[in-house]
Formats: sequence, structure tokens, C-alpha cells
Amino acid sequence: MLLIFLVVAAALVALARGACPEGGETRYGSHVIPKHVYYTGKTDDNLRNLTGERGSWPTEYQFHFFDNDDLDSSMRELDAVIPGVYEAFGLLRPWAFKADLWRYCVLYACGGVYVDSKLSLNEPFDEFLWKLGFRPGIRDGPQLFSCRDDLASESARGRLDCVWQGLLISEPKNPTLLKAIQFVVAKVRDRWYPTPDLSFMPWLFLTGPGAIALANQRDWRDHLTLGCRMMYTKKDARGLQDPHLVGDWHPLNHSSVFNDDLARASFVADPNLHESQRTNNYGRLFKSHLVYADDVL
Repeated sequence: MLLIFLVVAAALVALARGACPEGGETRYGSHVIPKHVYYTGKTDDNLRNLTGERGSWPTEYQFHFFDNDDLDSSMRELDAVIPGVYEAFGLLRPWAFKADLWRYCVLYACGGVYVDSKLSLNEPFDEFLWKLGFRPGIRDGPQLFSCRDDLASESARGRLDCVWQGLLISEPKNPTLLKAIQFVVAKVRDRWYPTPDLSFMPWLFLTGPGAIALANQRDWRDHLTLGCRMMYTKKDARGLQDPHLVGDWHPLNHSSVFNDDLARASFVADPNLHESQRTNNYGRLFKSHLVYADDVL
């Protein structure tokens, strides 16, 4: 039995190497987050959106940008590690939903950091990682670190801690991510549309923050740490009103969580770079019942 397990594990590692950059896919349970940062968008504007004035990434981190064509190629390779994901990827119409599934898959297979390209790091990354609760070797099994999405959580018609997937930091083979992937693939095959009785923002529950929560309602705390909160403010730093899209990252114990002092947010979101700020594309497609490629236009 042990021999079979080792053979299967070795095969999965070999497959993952084809889908991961060199240095990704660290051995299971090694408590190492590979120093690779993944992000996606229409263009790579010299990484300007990933680092603010006070932010800094360790020099050994490598950045990997994926445009839409790259996402498609990456998912083809990841399908060898997690069968069925490329079919689901192809069935989804909004690129925001495709990117949700892709980020779960690449972090499950390879480990590393996923960052929305609209986010700017506002402090040294190692300090932020420590605040999130990363301690090598403290907990068993591969860990995932993120933040609670307050808006998605409060939209739910029941108690759910939704995960803000604009920043995900994971060791390879995290079971929370695998459950999220399996959930999304199954729901896409069923052409599922979350309904308003689940949330007043149901489009967040097919592939996004609510999907991770629904897939891991019972035992996610064993492998997921929500070390901060995604706060949605009424104004951004320039005084622009947009309570649904402007957000700042705060450690849970930071005093500014409950007041208007946003000076030490760990990450700051640029609302001008958010797809839904410009066109609300995925929300519009969802409301029009056009999420799936075979939905009739």
C-alpha cells in the first residue's frame, strides 16, 4: 500500500513539474511557500500595480504574468494534475471566473502567491506574511493563508466566512484549494447558477469568495488561516466614493479595522484596475444568465 502511495505521489509531482515554474511544487508537508508570484490581466504594466510606496518583495521572489492565452495554456497543463479543470475552464464565459479557477489550480499544483494585479503591496511582504500567521512547521499539512472577505461574508443568507481570493498564499497540495476546485468543477458541469436565497450577491458564490466557503464549511480551519480582513470603505485615498469596490487590507488586530485610519493597510486596491469597476462584466453576464459558454446569447 505504501509503495502504491509513493508511486502515485511521484507521478503527481512529475506531472506538476510540467505545469509549474522551476522551484514550484515543493514536497508535500514541507511547510515551504515557493517564492513564485502569479498574477493575470490584459497587459503586464511593469508590475507597477503590485508594489506601493512602502511595499517591497524579497529579491528572490519571481513574478509570473499570465494573459488570457497564457491562462488557457496553463490550464491545459494543470488538467494533467487535476483532471477535469480544463473542461470547466472552457465552459465558463467570464474571464474573471476562469481566472478564479486557474488561481486555485496553479497554487494547488505549484504553491506560491497569487495576487490580483490591482493590488499594491504597502509594506514588506515578509512582515505581512508573519502577520497573516505563517509559521513554518507549526501546523500539520500544507497551509493556505488569505483574508476574510467582509462584503461576501455579510452578503450570505447564513453564517459563512468567505475567502478574499484576491490574495492567496499557499503551500502545494492544500486540501482547502482542492475542495474549492472540485466544487467549482462539479457546479460548472451542472451549469449551476447560485440564487438570491444564498446571497444578495450570488455571482460571488460560483467561483469566487463564496465558492471556497461553501466547499469547505466544516473543516477548513485545519488548512486555512484567515489572518486579516478585506475591508470595503466608502472612500479611497483620493476621496472617491465606491463602497463596493474600494478595499484595504488590515491585519485582524490592527486598530484601523474599526475606524477611518487606513494609513497602514498591508495591501491597497486600485479601483481603476478592477474589471467590475469599469464594466461589471461578470456581474452583468451572471444577471443575464450568460455565465456558461453554451448559454444562448
